Amino acid sequence: MTLKDLIIDLINARHRGRENAIRRRELLLYCRQFDPELTDRELRRIVEDLPQICTGSKGYFMPESYEEVEDTVEYLRKKALAMLRRAKKIRLYYRALSDSGQMRLFI
Repeated sequence: MTLKDLIIDLINARHRGRENAIRRRELLLYCRQFDPELTDRELRRIVEDLPQICTGSKGYFMPESYEEVEDTVEYLRKKALAMLRRAKKIRLYYRALSDSGQMRLFI
C-alpha cells in the first residue's frame, strides 16, 4: 500500500466533511509512522496529487457535499490570487530598485 493509499483511506474513514478535517501536522505525524523521513513539503505535494481530498482552513477532508468542493476551490483560488499579488509587489519593488541603480544592496 502506498502513502497515497494510506492517506486516502485515513481521510475517507475518519475525516469526512469539513467539520472533521485533519490538520496537516496531524496527517504528517500519522504518515511518519510509515515513512519517518517524510517532510511537510513532501506531504503537501502528495496531497496536491489527490484531487478527491479537499482542503480548507481546518485542514484536509473528504467532501460530503458539492458545496464543500466549491468552498475548497474558492479557498484555493483566494490563496493563489494572494500569492500572485505578492509576486507582483516583489517584482515591482525590485524593478524600481534596479531602475534606480540600487541593486548594489546585494553586493
